[in-house]
Amino acid sequence: MRAWRDADHNLSVDDPIASAYIGDVEFWGDTADRRVKEIHVNLTDFVDPERVPDTQARLAEAFALVRDALLERLGTPSSQSFGELASIEWSSPKMILSAQISYGCIQLFLCNPRYRAFRAEAKRLENYEIE
Repeated sequence: MRAWRDADHNLSVDDPIASAYIGDVEFWGDTADRRVKEIHVNLTDFVDPERVPDTQARLAEAFALVRDALLERLGTPSSQSFGELASIEWSSPKMILSAQISYGCIQLFLCNPRYRAFRAEAKRLENYEIE
């Protein structure tokens, strides 16, 4: 497997981002359910594709390396999509791990499945129309 190399690009990039969101009883679950909602890490610096024309192609190349490394370690994914905003995901009852190309960077997520279900239900209810 080919290693990703740093390049001098003279671009201003954002600070690295890593964040974790802890369950809040106001928004989901009960008082006994204060668990991590999601851990989100940018695996690459953010580069504005509007300012750097080949950003998405470079991200696609880097994502292929990330995807291959994850496939080698985790096996067959639960789902994956291809294209400009490619993603790959593994689901279990206790955790969802996913990687994706976002606008200008590659992101890795660890997500609580109960929180993902809560968000899906909230979105469903938000889109519900009263006749």
